[in-house]
Amino acid sequence: MKDSAAAIASGDYTRKVEVNGEDEVAALGRALNALGNDLSAFVDKTERTEKIRRDFVANVSHELRTPITIIRGYNEAISDGTITDKEMIQRYRALINEETIRLERMIRELLNISRFQASDELTTGIEPLPLAEIVRNVTEKLMVKSVKRHVTLVIHADENIAVVGNGDQLVQLIMILGDNALKYSPDNGTISFTAVRQEDGSVLLSVADQGPGIPEEDLPFIWERFYKVDKSHCRNVPGTGLGLAIAKEIIRVHGAKAQVFSIPRVGTRFEVTFPKEKVVLC
Repeated sequence: MKDSAAAIASGDYTRKVEVNGEDEVAALGRALNALGNDLSAFVDKTERTEKIRRDFVANVSHELRTPITIIRGYNEAISDGTITDKEMIQRYRALINEETIRLERMIRELLNISRFQASDELTTGIEPLPLAEIVRNVTEKLMVKSVKRHVTLVIHADENIAVVGNGDQLVQLIMILGDNALKYSPDNGTISFTAVRQEDGSVLLSVADQGPGIPEEDLPFIWERFYKVDKSHCRNVPGTGLGLAIAKEIIRVHGAKAQVFSIPRVGTRFEVTFPKEKVVLC
């Protein structure tokens, strides 16, 4: 116990006391072991929080530099009289407004990711949620964009299942996957939304598109913040590059698992599997 206490004091929380019996000495040994475990968990959580902070600062400094530079450049051109044409001034002001909106959205999404990463599990707003109804609500919101491009949204959802989780977050998850599919879908294409119960009791949620697909070498990285597939067909697709990173965290805090299947020039399918412990039959 003396050696164990000394090890804990020096930062080694792996040293354990061999406990035998039920007397006071054994109780003290168990207390030392518990202390080591608690301190180890605390240090791990602290290191994780620090890594989140460092990643956040690094991402902010890198990704926010472009819109800030654009805003500053256009504003200086207007302020110092370099640009005097009224139509050009209005154009510059419109660009400043667009970059400001993009900046606000990027900051909000970064904060959302950091908030999710600071939590190991859901703590608020937890209830059984009808997945089919959520999918329908999301597709209705996407309908405005899809109709303009003649993209068909197909739903195949089991009406008798509910998933225990946070409603706002599940809506956000399906919206991210659906909006992502719509961005990459060709005109007159089809996007399929599926929510079905599987034989093992889990629930499979999937969103499939008929877009250009994702190269195999890029698949492991698509969930990372700001990662964009470096292909010519993807460079002009709007977005902050944070959607899938947010989706990843929502999936994690719900105890679910995600897989992505993609074939170039055929399409991509995102699958999210909720464990049977999170499933309620209606």
